[in-house]
Amino acid sequence: NAFNLARRLGFRDPEWFFANSVSTNFPFGAYGLVTEAAYAANLVQLANEAGEQALQWAYEEAKKAGIDVKTKLLLGEPAWALLQFAQEEAADLVCVHSQRKSALGSLFMGSVSRGLAIGSHQSVLISKCPTPAEWNVTAVFATDLSEYSDKTIDKLISLRPRGIGTVHVM
Repeated sequence: NAFNLARRLGFRDPEWFFANSVSTNFPFGAYGLVTEAAYAANLVQLANEAGEQALQWAYEEAKKAGIDVKTKLLLGEPAWALLQFAQEEAADLVCVHSQRKSALGSLFMGSVSRGLAIGSHQSVLISKCPTPAEWNVTAVFATDLSEYSDKTIDKLISLRPRGIGTVHVM
């Protein structure tokens, strides 16, 4: 969903990176136990395999759409790993899909999109649900009339998106 929304913005000649982060934080109490070490190693291997499969699927979907992408499997807490990767690649925009969670689900599983929105030095595009391709993209730009806000709108203009139908400035 995030990829489709980003594509609809119509950036000129974008360079696409698909990144997936595998968290290695597992709920074991005493990592010194041999049995827990074996379980942890197995879980890391399974998580890496699932992460690679997800990246491969996304890569193939992008190829079907005629879009060249690069993929990268990251390790660590997802929001932090994605923020670090975006910094290393000097990304202009970080795109992520947000899934609805209950308050309890957010407390225990966290929120990658919230972490990105709070900690990112780049602009963050958060998709919430699939939208039909014929719908115009509506952007909401919240400003506090500061120099920083002026710089962010200048950055958006420099990216020259062609797919925004309406911009609401608040």
